[in-house]
Amino acid sequence: MTEPATAAKPAKPARSDNRASDLSRFEIPSFEMPAAYQELTQKSVDQAKQGCEKLKIAVGETTEVFGNTYSTAIKGASEYNLKVIAVAGANINAALDYVTALLGARSLSDVMDLNRTSTSKQLEAFAAQSREFSALTQKLASDIAEPLKTGVAKALKNVA
Repeated sequence: MTEPATAAKPAKPARSDNRASDLSRFEIPSFEMPAAYQELTQKSVDQAKQGCEKLKIAVGETTEVFGNTYSTAIKGASEYNLKVIAVAGANINAALDYVTALLGARSLSDVMDLNRTSTSKQLEAFAAQSREFSALTQKLASDIAEPLKTGVAKALKNVA
């Protein structure tokens, strides 16, 4: 059996992948930039490089300040949490002491007296604990805010 002859497809014209030869058709005028413009351009480039270097240093300093601040915040939060645990333990012990004392009460007047003294002690303890938490929170806020404020201000000053 003979196969039918297929007609040969016409060849596509070769596409030039060399764009330089394509661009050679367009004439770009050649000109010299005056020396004053070259000097001005170079100064601008140098200033931009200096600005980038200053900014890079400032970003590094600011990153370090944020890292230190984060570490300080973690330590402060840990200290605060330990204080919460200690206060909770003290309050639980006070409540258990109150219940134990109530179980030993012999009369209604003993119960009333225990209730009065226990309430008074708990209010005093609550006031003391509130002062401690307030002082701890203020210390933590100060420990975090001051280095952050001065560090960022220093970094921004160096950039300007």
